[in-house]
Amino acid sequence: MKAKSTTSWFQKILPSPFALAILLTILSFILALILTDNTNPDTNHLINILGFWQKGFWELLTFAMQMMLMLVLGNALALTPVFKRFVLSMVKYANTTSSAVILVSIISLSLAYLNWGLSLILSALLAQQIGKKAKEQKQDLNYPLIGAAAYSGLMVWHGGLSGSAPLKVAEKGHFLFNQIGQISITETLFSSMNMMVIGASLILIPLSFWILSKRNTK
Repeated sequence: MKAKSTTSWFQKILPSPFALAILLTILSFILALILTDNTNPDTNHLINILGFWQKGFWELLTFAMQMMLMLVLGNALALTPVFKRFVLSMVKYANTTSSAVILVSIISLSLAYLNWGLSLILSALLAQQIGKKAKEQKQDLNYPLIGAAAYSGLMVWHGGLSGSAPLKVAEKGHFLFNQIGQISITETLFSSMNMMVIGASLILIPLSFWILSKRNTK
């Protein structure tokens, strides 16, 4: 009951994603007005900030399209017959909450390293199928925890092969090229530090879900 009341409370106070984007934009404007200096004394500071926002918005269209394609194509790939069969073949191994969260989190993390869009969709489908099977067989599983495990890939995706920032700064002439230059993916995605973090995450995150699954099975 406590979890349900907490969820209901957050649903009431949290705005929609679009409203949240508008609120964050307004907050950014206010902070820019307070914390930055006017770089063009001949023009009002607010007008300058609006100009920067407008210019930056259109400059990021290419980047936004790249991110959209990653999600759309990842979604399309997750819905192919091959991956659907993969999901159905994995469901049979999720007979308890513990086995389900370990399975789902490992798959989510592994796929997120390859493509965050694929992980986002396929892991959710896997959790859904596990829940459907549990309902049909009247298994007592902690479905909210399994759902959380499905999105655990979002904890590592930016260190993976579809990480937006590492891929963007590896391009020649990217929008921050004059400030930071071109940074190869060997220094970011394939750096020893990043690989160690990814490896540790593949162990620690499923382990954390396993520990949580032992605390409550409902």
